[in-house]
Amino acid sequence: MRGLLAVLAFGLAVTTANADDGIFEKISAGDKAAVELALASGADVDSRASDQATPLLQAALDDQPAIAELLIGKGADVMA
Repeated sequence: MRGLLAVLAFGLAVTTANADDGIFEKISAGDKAAVELALASGADVDSRASDQATPLLQAALDDQPAIAELLIGKGADVMA
């Protein structure tokens, strides 16, 4: 039982650590409403993807100016 609890706790820690990962897919899909919801739910506006891209960089790379403006309005670091 103790081992199972450790595995469950580790799974929760990994899930929490990667909570912002979905924002990058939402940006790439151009789903501004979903990005707004993710940010309102606590996603870090300056999180980093595995390639170190920020949400703002991802929006620029994916030609999503409305999402870029949203991220800047929510405090994204334009120098990151």
